[in-house]
Amino acid sequence: MRARTSTSLSACLLFLAFGAAPALADAGPEAALSSNGEIYLAQSGACRSLFAGCPPAAANNPVLAIDVVRPGQPLERLLVPETGGPEAEGEPALLLEDSTNNLFVIWESRLSGGRSRVNLAWLHEHEWSPVAEISGAIDPLKGPPQVVITRDSYTTVADQGALVTHQRTVLHVVWWEKSRSFEQVYYTPIVVEDGSYFGSNRVYNLTNLDSSPLPDNNATLPANLSRSARLEPGATSHSVVIGFVNPITHRFLTFEVQVVLGELSQLADGIAAEMLQHADLFDGGDLVAFSDRIRSHTVEIGARLHPAVVGYVADQVAQAILDLGGVYRGNLPELSKRIRSHTVEIGARSLEGSNAGGNDHLVGGILFLDPDSSTGDVSHAIRLRQMASFPAPLVGDGTVSLLLNPDGRRAIVAWQKDDSLYYRETAETDWDITHHIAITKKVSVELAQRVLEGRLRAR
Repeated sequence: MRARTSTSLSACLLFLAFGAAPALADAGPEAALSSNGEIYLAQSGACRSLFAGCPPAAANNPVLAIDVVRPGQPLERLLVPETGGPEAEGEPALLLEDSTNNLFVIWESRLSGGRSRVNLAWLHEHEWSPVAEISGAIDPLKGPPQVVITRDSYTTVADQGALVTHQRTVLHVVWWEKSRSFEQVYYTPIVVEDGSYFGSNRVYNLTNLDSSPLPDNNATLPANLSRSARLEPGATSHSVVIGFVNPITHRFLTFEVQVVLGELSQLADGIAAEMLQHADLFDGGDLVAFSDRIRSHTVEIGARLHPAVVGYVADQVAQAILDLGGVYRGNLPELSKRIRSHTVEIGARSLEGSNAGGNDHLVGGILFLDPDSSTGDVSHAIRLRQMASFPAPLVGDGTVSLLLNPDGRRAIVAWQKDDSLYYRETAETDWDITHHIAITKKVSVELAQRVLEGRLRAR
């Protein structure tokens, strides 16, 4: 898996706290409503068409603006920062955090030479933050970002054993990115904890996770398929699902991204640290004594999890150390990393009520967001696993929309042509035959899509 780090978010983000919000579709939604009745509308166009005082030299530059509509007051139009230049700005995704009335704007900015970046800025009490580049690389051409937010809480132990509850929000962002002659799909989690930005966000290439064999033919998938990646809320409040077509293997894939329980992530960190503390025991070759020590430590520090879960994790970790100790002889740091991931995976499975399998059977992996010196000592773990794989569907011309079931195991692909919305559903191992919904005065495209979404979730 290719990962890169984006650290350009300003320290100004440290004062913010995000709230729960619905999913954002491709380059949208274009409007947001605050708790006090303010409406925010996204506008795009030439500078001269949106702003009367636009400088002559920038009159034809494409810009982004936010219209603020307040009851009984004149419209206020605000220029989104760093969009007044010659770059082509994509339609923004708007997200309003209700408790602090912060408006977040995420958009793609296309520069010269086939380059682009994914940006984040937020509006707070009529003031814009600095613009943050969150895609980790500016060179390749990118598609419009999609965003879904998850939110949870977890506890840590402070001085004198007091428990401290932390509020955690993760912005899950997905976009496609040009690579040679095809597109690949990228994902990044942006973590905000107790109103503070974590310090950096790692960017992952999801397309590289597909280990399917290459297709027998050299046919190229249409762009409307390879650029149809979809991000939607998952089956739980701390998960999302991602669906996309891999233009390399010609497979349609779905992945679940799950924010791991904070206490479980801390347990894994504590186990890895304890292993490094007892390097002399490991290097001495007594794996039994070493594994017993780590088992005991796991039980000691896992008190905030269910005893049955901790006991199971402790036994599995000890056994994994015995199984892998010889393989990693002389390389305890790498073994500790392996056990850290194994701890999260088996712990997550146990909390789900499924102890079958282990990390070796996971297509995906555990993504760790480790703190730097400025963001404390708590890491965050993201569990990524493939949920389904189907052949790439055959579709017609036009824009393709993917609809995903929250569990990531079923999907519908739809496209509009003439006066019909055509669609295909996933079946056992392939796609069902093509059906269509006639578009009439009573049945709009939007209504037809909502009907498909309802059917998918009811199956």
